[in-house]
Amino acid sequence: MTTMRWQQPNSDLEAHRKLTGTLLTAMALISAAACAPPFSELQSARLVGVGHREVTAGYNTVNAGYAGQSAHVQNEVSAQAAFGVAANTDIRARYDHIATADGSFHALSAGPKFGLVKDAVSLYLPVGIGWGGEVESARTLVLNPTLLATGRFDQHAEVTGSMKYYWWMHNTNEPKLFAWNLGLGLSSDLDRWALRPEVGLLRDVKDSGHNAQFSLGLTIRR
Repeated sequence: MTTMRWQQPNSDLEAHRKLTGTLLTAMALISAAACAPPFSELQSARLVGVGHREVTAGYNTVNAGYAGQSAHVQNEVSAQAAFGVAANTDIRARYDHIATADGSFHALSAGPKFGLVKDAVSLYLPVGIGWGGEVESARTLVLNPTLLATGRFDQHAEVTGSMKYYWWMHNTNEPKLFAWNLGLGLSSDLDRWALRPEVGLLRDVKDSGHNAQFSLGLTIRR
């Protein structure tokens, strides 16, 4: 009898622990899934060049992950444009439409892109802002320093890795976010167009959760 009395509370305690862990995981996923800032790149390190331009349309899906569990966060449709303004400088702009379970949000960013190593390494410095729903736009103002590196195999294939940081300009209490992306450029002629599949990860340096994205873009260069 004594053994039975001790076994039942232990069983209940273990069940309670499992339920608590499940609830905490679910709460973390719901919190993470509220709305993630756009973090895909869908570009290479190469510059457009003076007198040339580039446009990219993209679609991506984002999941939130925590403690081995995952949940769909949002889908995004994006449009980018780049213009060559100097030998080592482009100006780029981007718009994202973000669809979540709580509604639609928008993000706009623009900034210069500097070539550091010709056709191989560049630094992109966009400033962005978001709006929609109950979002306070002033709190979303962010600088995204982004380092890109591209290796081209031939005129038909290249690979690009990137890393970016989110520096919130008017809200120092926001999470310290880093994003990493790895993508391909596939084409019959990369100097004219490219199909860009890409995967990426967004993480808060103080949290064990993450957001993961898969995206597909089409770039046309003239």
